[in-house]
Amino acid sequence: MKHVKGDDDRWLYLPGLDLVKRISAGDRRTSFVGSHYLYEDVSGRSTNEDTHTLMDTTDEFYVLKHQPKDASSVEFSYYITYIDKQNFLPRNIEYFNTADRKYRSVEALDIKDIQGFPTVTRTLVSDLESGGSTEMRFRYIAYNIGIPDDVFDERSLRNAPKKWLKRPQQN
Repeated sequence: MKHVKGDDDRWLYLPGLDLVKRISAGDRRTSFVGSHYLYEDVSGRSTNEDTHTLMDTTDEFYVLKHQPKDASSVEFSYYITYIDKQNFLPRNIEYFNTADRKYRSVEALDIKDIQGFPTVTRTLVSDLESGGSTEMRFRYIAYNIGIPDDVFDERSLRNAPKKWLKRPQQN
């Protein structure tokens, strides 16, 4: 569950182990299930944690620089986001270390219009130091389908609400 003020409640269900695990707020900058994604890439970063500066405006992008207010809480010195002017989604995020060297990037590779909403359907995280990367694809996306709030609790992780897990009809 996302909280504007304070840490998010994040849970992970590992079906092979039938294990429900709470993800600690301190794990935000660690690998998400062994991939190149970090938990924070998946859950998001609060805008209050950084100072934001508009660096540039191009024909395609708003280019913003973000510097952490608490540098000891993260491994990066700053990051730059390229916001698509057409849909206001981040297309690329570049992370820089204290030596001012880009070491990591997150790219939105595919954006599709789904039910009138611009939606990222494929992303790529690259570790520029090791050369490794992880691609994530999002499928069977549907909006405004009426899921009640009580579905988003720990109990539903263990006993999946099958009614809401049916794949939507593809046109």
